[in-house]
Amino acid sequence: MVLARDPIDFDNKYKDEVKTFLENQRFWHSSFSFKNTALFLNTTDCFRTNQYNIGF
Repeated sequence: MVLARDPIDFDNKYKDEVKTFLENQRFWHSSFSFKNTALFLNTTDCFRTNQYNIGF
């Protein structure tokens, strides 16, 4: 599991790099992963409810 503050930005910019890192460190194995993809679930709900407001 990878947590990203901005899932859309992560998907566009960093997903491939992070996946390569995870494979190299043996945290990700393509034969065991579901369809060999990284999925984001409920990102619109996250944006709608949280708006990344952490009180600053």
